[in-house]
Amino acid sequence: ENNDMRLGYPMQLGGGTYGFNLGLTAVKFIEDYSFGAQLKTLINVGNNDEDYRLGNEHGFNAWASYMPIDSVSISLRVERKQFEKISGQDEVMHTMMSTTHDTAYSLRRFDTAYVGVNYSFQKGMLKGHRLAAEYGKLVSFKVADFQLAPEENFTLGWQKAF
Repeated sequence: ENNDMRLGYPMQLGGGTYGFNLGLTAVKFIEDYSFGAQLKTLINVGNNDEDYRLGNEHGFNAWASYMPIDSVSISLRVERKQFEKISGQDEVMHTMMSTTHDTAYSLRRFDTAYVGVNYSFQKGMLKGHRLAAEYGKLVSFKVADFQLAPEENFTLGWQKAF
C-alpha cells in the first residue's frame, strides 16, 4: 500500500496463495560447447484473503555456451515468460484509478535475449567459486492495454558450489 491505497497487482510482492513450482531441464555437453532448454511453470492454487488468485506463470529458456579456455564460458540465451489472467478481483482496488487494478489487463508475455560470461576460479582459496554476468534485452512482448515492459536487465552474481 502507498498512502492508504492498495497498489496494482504487478506492484505487489507475492499473491497470498500457495502454488506449485514445476520445471524440467535438459542439457547436452559436446566438447567445449553445451546446449540446454528448460520449461518451468508456477501453478497458483486457491484464492487469497482478498478473493483473487494471480494467473499461472510459464517460462521457457534455451541456451548455448562455449568455453574458449578452462575457466571462462560465454553464453547466449533466449527466454519467454508468460503470465495468465488473474482470476477474481480485489474489491478494494478501483479499476478506474489505473489499468494495473483491472484484471482484464493482467495477461502478458515477454521474450528476452541474453548474452553472458562466467569465470570459474580454478586455484587458491577461491577455487570452486564462480563470477557470472548476464545482460538481457527485450526483443518482443505482448500485453493487454498499455503496460510497462522490462526493456533490459543486467545480472551480476557470485556463486560457490558445494
